[in-house]
Amino acid sequence: MQENVVAGRPVRGGFGLLFRTKAGKAVSLKFLDSRMSKRSNEGSDGSDDSQHGDEPSAKRKRVSFESIRLSSVSGVNDLWEKQTRFQVYKLSEQLRYKNKLLKDREREMERLRQRQETDENTSCTINRHWTNLDAQLRCIIRSAILSESEIAQVDEDGIKSEKESSSFLSQVVQMDTEQSELTYDNRVTTSVHLLNRIMQQSAKKVELLVSFNRKVNEISELSPSTSEDSKDTKLEIVKEVVEANSRLTEENLTLSREVARYQQELSTVRLQFRKKEDECEILTAKNAEFATELEELKFDYDKLNRLNNKLDYRLYTLAKEITVGEIKGRTANGQTNGSPSSFTVDSKELEALKLERDDQIELVNRRGQEISELNERIQTQSAEISRLKQEALSVSRDNLENCKEYVNLRNYYAIAMQEVERISTDLQETCAERDFLRQKLVKRVEDAKNDEDASIQKIMASSELLNAENLKLKAQNEMIKTEFEQTLNAHENALAEAKQSDIKVIFASMKTQNKLLNSDIVKFKKRFRETFDELARVRREFARFKWRIENSVVIELEHNLRAAELFFPDCTYDRPDTGDTDGAEDGASQENGNFSAENEMLAKIARLTEELRKYRDSGSLNDPEYQDRIELISREKRLKQENEKMAKKIKEMAERDAADRQRLLEIEAQKSINQRLKDVDILRLEIDKSNKEQKVLSEEIDSIGQALEDLQVQNQMLVAQNSDKQAQIMTMMNDRIVATQTEQKLHEQIVVLEQQQNVLNREARVLKVELTSASESEKNLTDTITLRISENTKNFKVNEFNRKKLNELGFAKDDLQSRTEKLETQVKELQEVVASKTSQNEIMCAKRRRLEEELNFLKKKNWSAPKKSEKLGSTDAVLNEEIRELKDLLTCPSCKVNRKDAILTKCFHVFCLQCLKTRYDTRQRKCPKCNAGFGANDFHRIYIS
Repeated sequence: MQENVVAGRPVRGGFGLLFRTKAGKAVSLKFLDSRMSKRSNEGSDGSDDSQHGDEPSAKRKRVSFESIRLSSVSGVNDLWEKQTRFQVYKLSEQLRYKNKLLKDREREMERLRQRQETDENTSCTINRHWTNLDAQLRCIIRSAILSESEIAQVDEDGIKSEKESSSFLSQVVQMDTEQSELTYDNRVTTSVHLLNRIMQQSAKKVELLVSFNRKVNEISELSPSTSEDSKDTKLEIVKEVVEANSRLTEENLTLSREVARYQQELSTVRLQFRKKEDECEILTAKNAEFATELEELKFDYDKLNRLNNKLDYRLYTLAKEITVGEIKGRTANGQTNGSPSSFTVDSKELEALKLERDDQIELVNRRGQEISELNERIQTQSAEISRLKQEALSVSRDNLENCKEYVNLRNYYAIAMQEVERISTDLQETCAERDFLRQKLVKRVEDAKNDEDASIQKIMASSELLNAENLKLKAQNEMIKTEFEQTLNAHENALAEAKQSDIKVIFASMKTQNKLLNSDIVKFKKRFRETFDELARVRREFARFKWRIENSVVIELEHNLRAAELFFPDCTYDRPDTGDTDGAEDGASQENGNFSAENEMLAKIARLTEELRKYRDSGSLNDPEYQDRIELISREKRLKQENEKMAKKIKEMAERDAADRQRLLEIEAQKSINQRLKDVDILRLEIDKSNKEQKVLSEEIDSIGQALEDLQVQNQMLVAQNSDKQAQIMTMMNDRIVATQTEQKLHEQIVVLEQQQNVLNREARVLKVELTSASESEKNLTDTITLRISENTKNFKVNEFNRKKLNELGFAKDDLQSRTEKLETQVKELQEVVASKTSQNEIMCAKRRRLEEELNFLKKKNWSAPKKSEKLGSTDAVLNEEIRELKDLLTCPSCKVNRKDAILTKCFHVFCLQCLKTRYDTRQRKCPKCNAGFGANDFHRIYIS
C-alpha cells in the first residue's frame, strides 16, 4: 500500500521537508527560522539599499537548501530498515576515516621511533668516541708527568670525567636547549684544556732537548788543551755520551711504541666497553617500555576476565529463567492455547547465546592446542640447545690437539719462530754496522762544522760590504722620497683643479641637453596626441562610410510592378524608405536623373491606354469604329510587348548601373581605408621611435647621474688618500729615527763580531793540523766501508727475499681469514633467512587457521539462517522476524525501551539519550558495554534517518 511519507532533515538555519503525494509527485517545503527570514526580508523590501549599502552582498543572499528526494516505502519497517542502512553506511565511513587516521598515526609513530633510535645510536657513538679521546689525552699527559701529585690529580680528573660522560646523555635529554648548550660548552672546554696541557708538555720536552743539544755542542766545541792525553780523554767522554744518548733514544722509541700499542688496545677495549654500556642502557629502556606494555596488557586481560565472568553469570541467570519459563509454559499450554508469549524470544536469544558459547569453547580449545604445541616445540628446542652445550663442553683436549687445524697452526708457528730467530740475528748484525757508520757520521759532522766556520768568515766580510751599500741606498731613498712627495702634492692639486673644471663644464652641457630633451619630449607628446586624434577621426569617417554602404538601397524594377502601373495608373505603390542618411539621398537623386526618360515614356503609354479605355466604354457599334477599336487593341498589345521589353532593358541597365556604382564606391572606400591605415602605421612607428628615444634619453640621464655620484665618491677617496699619505709621512719620520738608533746598535754588534772572528781564526789554524791527520784515517775507513757495504747489500737481498716470503704468507693468511669471515657471514645470513622464513611460515599457518575458523563460523551462520526460515515457514514470517531483529538493533541495549539517539565519542557505542543522562546524573559515568569513562562533552545527540 502506497502511503504519504513525510521526511525531514535538520539543516543550518532552518528545517527542510519533502512530501510525496499519492500520485508520486514530490513537493518540497523549506522553513527558515526568524533570524534568517529577517535577514532575507531586509534585502527584499523593494528598496535599492543592496546596491548602495556598505555591507557585502553575501549577507543579504537568501539561504537556500537542496531538497532531499526519498524513495517510496511500503511501511514503517521499510523506513527503519533504510534508516539503519544509512546509519551503518555513515558509521562505516567514520570507521574507515578513523582507521585511516590511526594508520597514519602509527606510520608517523614508527618513523619517529626509528628516527629516535638512529639519534640515540649516533649520540651514543659520539659520546663514546669523545670519552675515548679524553681518556687517551689523559694517558698522554700521565705518561709525560713526573711528579706523583700531578698524576693523582690527573687520575681524579679522569674519574670525574668518566662519571660525567656516563650520565652525560641522560642529563642532556632532560635539559633545555640553553642548558644543553652550556653542558656541551663545558665538555668542549675540558677537552681543549687537555690539549693545551699536552702542547705545553711537548714544548717543555722540546726545550729540554734543545738545552741538552746546546750543552753537548758546548762540550764538543771547547778549545783543545795542549796535552794529547787530555784531548783523547775528552774525545772518549764525548763518544760515550753520544753512544749513551743514542741507546737511550732507541729505548725511548721502543717504549713509546709499546705505550702507543697498549694505548690503542686500551682505547679499543674502552670503546667496546662503552658500546656495551650504551647497548645495555638502550635495552634497559626497552625493558621498561615492555614492562609498561605488559602491565597494560595485564590490565586488559583482567578487564576481559571480568567481562567474561559477567557474561557467564548472565548465562547462568538466563538458564535459570529458561527453566522457570519452560515450567510456566507447560502449565500455560495445558490450560490455554493462546498466542506465543515473550518467552519464545528469550529462548531464541538463549539458543543464539548457546551457539556463540559453543563457538567460543571450540576457539578456546583450539588456542589451547596451539599453545600446547608451541610449548612442546620450545621444550624440544631448549633440550637441543642444552645437548649442544654439553657436547661443546665435553670435547677433550686430545681431540683438539689431533685435529688438522691445530696441527697446521703448530707447524706454521714453528716456521714463524725460526724466521723470527733468524731475523733477530740479522738485526743484531745490522745494529753493529749501524753503530760503526754512526761513528763515521760524527767525524764527518765535525768536518762539516769546520767548513761552516770558514764560510761564516766569508759571510761576515760580505755583510760589511752590504751594510755600507745599504747606508748609501738609505740616504738616496730619503732624498727620492722627499722629491716624490713634493711632485705628488703638486700633481694632485693640478688634477683636482682640472677635474673640478671638467665637472662644471659637464654639468652645464648636461643641463642644456636635458632642457633640449624635455622640449623634444613635449613636442613628441603633442604629435602623439595629434596622431591619435587623426586616427580617431579617420576611424569615425571609415565607420560612417561603411554605414552608408550598408544602409544604401538598391531599387529593383520588377515586371509585375511596371505592368500594374501601366494598366492601373491611378494606384500608388509605396517605395521603400531610403532613410535620412546623406548617402541614401545622393543615390536616390542619381537614380531619378537616370530614369526620367523611362518615366515619361511610361506616362505616355498610360495616357494612351486610358483614352482607349474611355473610347471603348463610350464607343458606338458602327463597323468602321469597331475596326478602329480592333486596331487600337492590336496596337495596345504591341505597345504592351514593347513596354515589357523596355522594362526588361531598363531593369538590366539599372542593375548594371547600380553594380558599377557600388564597385566604384567600394574601390574608393578601400583606397581611402588603405591610405588611413598607412598613416596609422606611420604614426605608430613614429610613436615607437619617440618612446625609444625617450628611454635612451632617460638612461643617459641616469648614467650621467651615476657618473656624478662616482666622481663625488672618487673625490672623497682622494681626500682620504691625502690624509693617509700625511699620516704615512709622519710614520716614516718616526721610522727614520728608529732606523738611526738601530744602525748605532748594529755598529756596536759589528765590533763585537770582529773580536769573535779573530778568536775563530786562531781556532781554525789549530783545526787545519787536525784535518791532515783525519784525512789519513778517513782513507783507511773508506776501504773498510766499501767491504761492509758489499756485505750489507748481500744481507739486504737475503732480508728482502725473506720479507717477500713473509708477505706472501701473510697475504695467504689474510685471504683465508677473509674467506672464513665471508663463509661465516653467509652462514649467519642463511640462518637469519631460515629463521625469518620459519617465522613467516608459522605466521601464515596461524593466519590460515584463523581464516579456517572464521570460515567455519560463517558456514555455521549461513547454515543457521535457512534453519530459521524452515522453522518460521513463510517468507512473511521470516521478514517479520528480520524486522524484529532490526528493531532490536535500533533499540537501546541499556533500557531495551527507547530508540538509539545518542553516541559516546570515547568508544562510539550508541544508546538512548535518556539512559546516558541518567547515568551522568547518578555518577555512573561509564559505558554500559565497555566500561569506558565519559564526561559531559563525550555524548552527543544523533539523528538516524
